[in-house]
Amino acid sequence: MAKRYKIKRYNKIYRTDRRAIARRVVLWVAGLAVLAFIGYCAYGPVVNFLSGKYSGSKPDLSKSSSAASSSTEKPIEKKDDSYRSVDRSQLATPQQISDTVAGLADAGVTRVLIELKDDSGMLYYRSQNQQASAAGAISDQAVDLDAFIAACKEKDIQVAAVLSALKDPLMAGYDKSSAILYGDGSYIWLDDTAANGGKPWLNPNAGSTRQYLQSLCTELCEKGVSEIVLKDAVYPNGLSQSMMNFGFTSASQTKQSALQDLIQQLQTAVGEKGGILSLVYDNQWLYEDSVNEVNYKALTADRFYLDTALDTVETGTVLGDYTVPSGATQQEVSQKLYDYYQQKIPGVIAFGPQGTSITQQTKGQFYNS
Repeated sequence: MAKRYKIKRYNKIYRTDRRAIARRVVLWVAGLAVLAFIGYCAYGPVVNFLSGKYSGSKPDLSKSSSAASSSTEKPIEKKDDSYRSVDRSQLATPQQISDTVAGLADAGVTRVLIELKDDSGMLYYRSQNQQASAAGAISDQAVDLDAFIAACKEKDIQVAAVLSALKDPLMAGYDKSSAILYGDGSYIWLDDTAANGGKPWLNPNAGSTRQYLQSLCTELCEKGVSEIVLKDAVYPNGLSQSMMNFGFTSASQTKQSALQDLIQQLQTAVGEKGGILSLVYDNQWLYEDSVNEVNYKALTADRFYLDTALDTVETGTVLGDYTVPSGATQQEVSQKLYDYYQQKIPGVIAFGPQGTSITQQTKGQFYNS
């Protein structure tokens, strides 16, 4: 009889392998994590797709649409600057401000000039400058500048403030440190004898002069003035020129450099406020190469204007091949002055009566005020 084999039975084959279970659990968890990540990433695009939204890049249709519309739209015409000056008496009431600005807009004016500091030193707006207030320099006839600027802004009209720079007997008399002095500096220099009504002038080399003018320019720009036009940025004619004391401390300082330094300081301050600084001169300061040791044609600013008013040009003045005749018309003189000085002063603009102007684009055109 064949030997019978004894079958051994081990309990392990009927038990679950714990390590296998652990591996399966890990695999299931990993699988679920991958599925969850995929679902998370796909959720946004799927929802946007179902809702009709699209978050991907789209083709730029602006070019094609603009090309299609360009055939029907009219090109925007850029208007040349048309200047007008406005008298403060036209701005005495809110209604006058409204009517005046409406008239300027109807006339196609793009920039309006208003004198806010005259050659007596008075200010014609409600300045917050403490020095001006202490000196009594704020006029009772001050205009409501904020209202005027707001009305101009609605009509796309820029406001240019005209300021008398150095011809300011009020401040020069109030603050000696800002004035041109006489001799050793003990007295204020006057442009004539006191008996004849001589007046003091501001010294462009004085720190107090520069601080005062910069403060006014900055204040006006903060109110919305876009251009400061300096007139009377000159040294005075008058007695005892050799006795003028400007406080120069070195041989490198001259009347020319002191005036240009003042202009540069004001130009920088105005530019920081988004404005421009301009100079305006009449013929008497520009005709000669040097007037009281200064070449005014060589001064620089953002803009340079030439005042062509007839009362600033003497009969007999020779401008190249043209001599100003007796009875010359305003337009004739303005045009000849412009033709003459544009070759001597880069970018000069002829500045006609009532603040009108001609430029390269509008040469020969004058606007009635």
